[in-house]
Amino acid sequence: MKKLKKLVLLDFGPKDLPEEYQKKLSRLAEKIEIVSKDDPKRLDIAKDTDGLVVKISTKVDKDFIDSCNNLKYISVYSTAFNEIDAQYAAKKRIAVTNIANYCTEAVAEFLFAALLSNVRELERARDQARAKDYSFNKFMNWELKGKTFGVIGLGNIGQRAAELAQGLGLNVIYWSRTRKKDYEKKGIKFVELPELLEKSDIIAPFLAMNSETKGFLNRERLAKIKKDAVIVCLTLVQLVEFDALMECLQKDQFTFITDHADLVEPEKIDLLAENKNFVVYPPVAFRTREADKTKNEILIENLTKFLEGKPQNKVN
Repeated sequence: MKKLKKLVLLDFGPKDLPEEYQKKLSRLAEKIEIVSKDDPKRLDIAKDTDGLVVKISTKVDKDFIDSCNNLKYISVYSTAFNEIDAQYAAKKRIAVTNIANYCTEAVAEFLFAALLSNVRELERARDQARAKDYSFNKFMNWELKGKTFGVIGLGNIGQRAAELAQGLGLNVIYWSRTRKKDYEKKGIKFVELPELLEKSDIIAPFLAMNSETKGFLNRERLAKIKKDAVIVCLTLVQLVEFDALMECLQKDQFTFITDHADLVEPEKIDLLAENKNFVVYPPVAFRTREADKTKNEILIENLTKFLEGKPQNKVN
């Protein structure tokens, strides 16, 4: 099999990729360099590479691509690839691949863990118990069964979240750019977006982040969401218009839960966190042993298939 001459893992720490998979990559490239995001020479090291593996936040724009004269392959170590100028890469005959569908179960399950924790006030209950107060009269919450669960974007994770919601007795509706007839046969009802926003007690957006979806949930759309609804946004927060979200949270219109604070400007997260109805987690929804193993195996398989001339998970 052909090998890359040089493969650079850009913005990686030495332990970000398990040693087992570093060894597997070493069989696919004559030389491998791991370059941290703090290395002042990071871009110079990457200039002569013919292969790149980059993190979700690594920016690979037109200027960066033009500076890498030998570049043939970019592997994004995530599902999202919005920081890569994939269209320009295609013009330069550079293949861009992502890690597709590796954490479907992990993210869908975390959605309901975060949702139930919020709805049943589990954090407050634990704090009360730690204080040795075992009374129950300070709690009165609501059940999920019979409520309406609205999914925006019925891709792989959205589909699995919809299935789990049905299992909990929720009424599931969805909006997506393309109809999913197979899922409609399972009782998941398609509705237009305004109706979904107006009727849903819980909203789960799962749109891929790109130039068209940035700010997708804008002021006009957020205004349609019913009071006391819960939005669980486990995709990039940039799908939501920041100023409009701040206004809604300040008016206590709904609760907003996310786990992607790491990809938002710290000052914006600090402002959002001033609202008690903004719930933020570290980016842990995808962090399971099973998902991590699948992610690394797909990374290796993507490069193997590219070298065989049969690229998979190609996004450009």
